[in-house]
Amino acid sequence: MDARSFKLGFLLRTNIGGEMAGWMLEVSIVLDLRCNIGGEMAGWMLEVSIVLDLRCNIGGGMARWMLEVSIVLDLRCNIGGGMAGWMLEVSIVLDLRCNIGGGMARWMLEVSIVLDLRCNIGGGMARWMLEVSIVLDLRCNIGGGMAGWMLEVSIVLDLRCNIGGGMAGWMLEVSIVLDLRCNIGGGMARWMLEVSIVLDLRCNIGGGMAGWMLEVSIVLDLRCNIGGGMARWMLEVSIVLDRRCNIGGGMAGWMLEVSIVLDLRCNIGGGMAGWMREVSIVLDLRCNIGGGMAGWMLEVSIVLDLRCNIGGGMARWMREVSIVLDLRCNIGGGMARWMLEVSIVLDLRCNIGGGMAGWMLEVSIVLDLRCNIGGGMARWMLEVSIVLDLRCNIGGGMAGWMLEVSIVLDLRCNIGGGMAGWMREVSIILDLRCNIGDGMAGWMLEVSIVLDLRCNIGGGMAGWMLEVSIVLDLRCNIGGGMAGWMLEVSIVLDLRCNIGGEMAGWMLEVSIVLDLRCNIGGGMAGWMLEVSIVLDLRCNIGGGMAGWMREVSKTSSSWSS
Repeated sequence: MDARSFKLGFLLRTNIGGEMAGWMLEVSIVLDLRCNIGGEMAGWMLEVSIVLDLRCNIGGGMARWMLEVSIVLDLRCNIGGGMAGWMLEVSIVLDLRCNIGGGMARWMLEVSIVLDLRCNIGGGMARWMLEVSIVLDLRCNIGGGMAGWMLEVSIVLDLRCNIGGGMAGWMLEVSIVLDLRCNIGGGMARWMLEVSIVLDLRCNIGGGMAGWMLEVSIVLDLRCNIGGGMARWMLEVSIVLDRRCNIGGGMAGWMLEVSIVLDLRCNIGGGMAGWMREVSIVLDLRCNIGGGMAGWMLEVSIVLDLRCNIGGGMARWMREVSIVLDLRCNIGGGMARWMLEVSIVLDLRCNIGGGMAGWMLEVSIVLDLRCNIGGGMARWMLEVSIVLDLRCNIGGGMAGWMLEVSIVLDLRCNIGGGMAGWMREVSIILDLRCNIGDGMAGWMLEVSIVLDLRCNIGGGMAGWMLEVSIVLDLRCNIGGGMAGWMLEVSIVLDLRCNIGGEMAGWMLEVSIVLDLRCNIGGGMAGWMLEVSIVLDLRCNIGGGMAGWMREVSKTSSSWSS
């Protein structure tokens, strides 16, 4: 199919002082005129895009003005493509926007007319399937943020039956979906009717694995949604008995996998409002020698996963023991010339109570020496990466401390593509962080000290750069999960010094963020009211903003009902 594309880009920008080093003047003029006729679709498509982006930033943060004009005409027609039966897709998009002063301060006009009529009979399943989708999407946006009106009508009838397909034994899947929605004014303001009846009865014996496997799944999913967001009720019953044994399958050596899963859940009203019981016993002992890579690989994995969940959300306890020894060597595989990859991973974790409440020890030594000639890069590349990742996690969410040292020597030469001459980049990163607190339950203190010493000659950076970043992040979250309300206080002290690249001297940034939001009726159970008050008080001295700037954004009130 003949496809023509014409793109004219003109980008002129000026930066004085180096990446917001005292003050910054940024002038950007972009003219993007592209036309695509007859590409990417089976029928034909015409795409015309005219973008004029004229912005001027003096002092940082779009303090002065910006003009953005975008004219998009997208007329596409696709007949008989992408489905076994037939499909007609007509899309007419006219996007004319003008932004003066930043943030869509003036006006914007967006007109989108979409007619999507598709019918698929007998495709994608072993027996038969009927899918009828009628979509009429007529929207008009004047002033930004759907301030005008929008009409969206979607009629979907999905009737599918699959018997004996996709598994070695047998499977019966009956799905009846009636999705009739009407949206006038945006955000499902009026009504929506969604009826879904799913009966999934599958049995798989001896399929998908070399040994044997028994999987019995009975799923009855009867949901009715009237008004949007599961406002009424939903019934979901799932009974899963998964007992599988795999010996010698899926890998060149041998593998023993024993999995016993009993998943009995009942959900009435949505969001696991009833009860759920999940018992999973997994014993995974695998050894792989000479499989999956050109050289050899030894992988020993012992996993004992015994979990019990009563009431949903891992309310009771969970025990997870994982011992992983991964020693792999790959020579001559996956690249045009050769590659040597040595990876030694010792992963010993114990989890009692969920969320890594116990402890975990992970040691990873990776030596990746690859040479690629003629593939992926124009000339050659040498990349040596030595990663020592010694982390201890107590209480979940990096509650203890972690030390990560990464030494990367990236010497690549690309002539004719991506990079003009050659570039050498040496990056030494020392990341020592301490996190006390579990998953934003009460409060969390995170201290991160990063020493980034890189040298780049010939590309991306002029000489060399030393960046020292000390970040103190003290945040407190009370009432998380949007159940009732949440208060998040974050105090960030970012002291970084950059010499020789991207920043002139040093920069001190202090950011205090107070985020007080209240969400009533979360999970879209009936309706939801979200009130968000954000106080962002930051001071930046010496870089990143003009001289220094104090920005107070008191109310960022977003109401949705």
